[in-house]
This record gives sequence, C-alpha cells and structure tokens, in this order.
Amino acid sequence: MPARFDVLSLRILGWFGRRPIRNLLLYLLLVVLIAAALYSLTEGAEINYADGLWWAVVTLTTVGYGDISPASIGMRMVAVWVMASGLLSVAAITGVVAARMSVAALAEADATQGIDDDFEHLSNDLADAVMRVKHLQERFRLDERGDDRVCAAAREVVERHRAGTVDDAAIDRLAAAVDAQRATDA
Repeated sequence: MPARFDVLSLRILGWFGRRPIRNLLLYLLLVVLIAAALYSLTEGAEINYADGLWWAVVTLTTVGYGDISPASIGMRMVAVWVMASGLLSVAAITGVVAARMSVAALAEADATQGIDDDFEHLSNDLADAVMRVKHLQERFRLDERGDDRVCAAAREVVERHRAGTVDDAAIDRLAAAVDAQRATDA
C-alpha cells in the first residue's frame, strides 16, 4: 500500500510541477469555490453564495475583515484549510518566480563573454604563437645551414686560392651557396 501512495504522490507532484503557477491558481480557485459553497450551505439561510465567495477570498488572502466569519467548528477548520492554502501558494509562487529569475540570470550570464570564454581565446592565441615560433625555428635552422654552406664554400675558395688552383667550379659553388643563403635570410 505505501508503494502505491508513493507512485500516486510522485504523479501528482509531476503533474503539478510541469506548470506550477497555473496549477496553483487552479487549486486556489477550487479552494475558493468549494469553501464558498460550504460556507453558504452550513452558516445559515441568511448567507448566500456571493457572501460565501467574499468570505473565502478574504480568508484566502488572510485579510480577515471580520464582517463575516464562520460560527461552527467545522467551518473554522475549513477556514484554516483556506488560509493555509493561501499562505502556501504565495510561498510556492514566490519560489517558482525566484527560480525562473535565477535560471534567466544564469542563461544571460552564459550568453555574455566571461572568463571561461577568455580561456578559449587565450588558448587559440597560444596555439598561434606556438606555430609562429616553430616557423621561426625552422627558418633559423635553414639560415644556419645556409651559413655553414657559405663558410665551407668560402674556405674551399680561400684554400685553392692560396694553393694557386682556384677553379671556376669552386667559385660557382661559393656563388650558389651565397645565393641560397640570401633566400633564407629574413
């Protein structure tokens, strides 16, 4: 038996939770209509349904003008139910509105650029900087290799010149190394 009650209560709460404000307002309307009918039926012939509606609304809002009030114990218990329904409904509606305002504020905060968005931009900038550094390292490596070729060709020409055997092939190698080096200079 308790398992059935749990399932039933979860279904009721699920139904109620889908549209809480609408359902609370429907519940309050039902409370007012039932309480007005009970009040007009039990408090005597001089009380009509319109008086019952007035009493139920005044009691629900906990204004309590005191112009009409229940005399019987049973109707006083109904009045407690009506007052509790009004108080709990105001609290529940306030909670729902506050929750929706919080969700809206969080959604707006997510839509605006925050520090987490800065991390993405910074990460992209760092990746770009790493690629530029790698490119510069490769250019430096090529430049150094070209410098080494120019130096080797220049040494060969100097040695052959001292030996008196400078040939056109050595001069051509030096010229080619210088031209290649010029292409890698920044």
